[in-house]
Amino acid sequence: MKRIHYSLQHVFQRHRLVFWYDSTCEWAETFDAYPDTNVTKLRVAGNEFGTKVRIVRGTHDDS
Repeated sequence: MKRIHYSLQHVFQRHRLVFWYDSTCEWAETFDAYPDTNVTKLRVAGNEFGTKVRIVRGTHDDS
């Protein structure tokens, strides 16, 4: 898990948006455990348009 978190940290230093695709949810626990409080993690679960709007508007609340 540490190796993946380190890799994510490195990617976030270079890119504003990172899309994590895990169709089998094999890495869901690792994704959820990523500790950086400066990163907002959004799940796309049948709400693709809503997620796009949240990203474009810069809103990150779950309401």
